[in-house]
Amino acid sequence: YIVVEGYNKRESSFTLKIDCPKPRGFLDCANAQIVECNNTYSGDTKLGKANNNYYGADSPVFYNGKELVYKFVVPQGAAEVIAFLENLTSDVDFFVVDNCGNPVSSFSASTESNLSDEAILFYPVAGRTYYFVVDSPEGLEGEFNLRLVCYGDGNGNGCCLPPPPPPNCDKKTLLLCNIPLADN
Repeated sequence: YIVVEGYNKRESSFTLKIDCPKPRGFLDCANAQIVECNNTYSGDTKLGKANNNYYGADSPVFYNGKELVYKFVVPQGAAEVIAFLENLTSDVDFFVVDNCGNPVSSFSASTESNLSDEAILFYPVAGRTYYFVVDSPEGLEGEFNLRLVCYGDGNGNGCCLPPPPPPNCDKKTLLLCNIPLADN
């Protein structure tokens, strides 16, 4: 119970605000589908389970819809991973977590709106297990493709694509405020 009473029978207006934490949950990592570098996987969150509702600071909404969990063990030599969520049929969001305990807190997220593709870039620790989670509010479940691209450390470990070439910085363009730039 909350009692609001004026001091010495005095009256005045006031605002009472109660902040309640978002409910947590858990991820069903025991049944996570295993995914590997440089492959594409089809998924449909309608086939998932509604176990987790909140992903820490990266949770812009309440995720009471069904989620799918994917297990990714980083191969030796993988220095950079880009995970893409493509061909969306609904507004799902994308998280990377490194634990399945409670509370679940993502260390990286992509929460683009509508049917925009999602992408997460991270620099993993070889041999470590990460979990990709695709989730949405209830009623927004849908289909997608999860594509993993792994770049290697350049030591020829065979797991990954060669490191991307460095950007070409030979061409320099002067940028001025409030002046449009036309270039190709």
